[in-house]
Amino acid sequence: MPVKNAPKKSSRKTADKDNSASQSLLLKKLVINSINDLAEEDGWVFLSTLGNHIIKKDPSFDPRNYGFKKLVDIIRNIPGIEIEERTSGKNSVAHLWVSLK
Repeated sequence: MPVKNAPKKSSRKTADKDNSASQSLLLKKLVINSINDLAEEDGWVFLSTLGNHIIKKDPSFDPRNYGFKKLVDIIRNIPGIEIEERTSGKNSVAHLWVSLK
């Protein structure tokens, strides 16, 4: 008796990769759009301000949901974004600023 062609089952790994790629794209869009929303005339945004803005846009946002410890780790993994460390004040405290390249 001939066997009918069964529909191909997509493997779980393929589905996970597709979901991961989709999540990465959404994360990248969220970060880039947020930088565009906040950028000063020179194009730079204070990292802390960016983080607050992202949380306002997506209250469930947490870098750990994407496999990163901190927001700066996400920023470092998105091509086209640069990070600059600026020291300020008497205590020479370093602050991180981000910009689109």
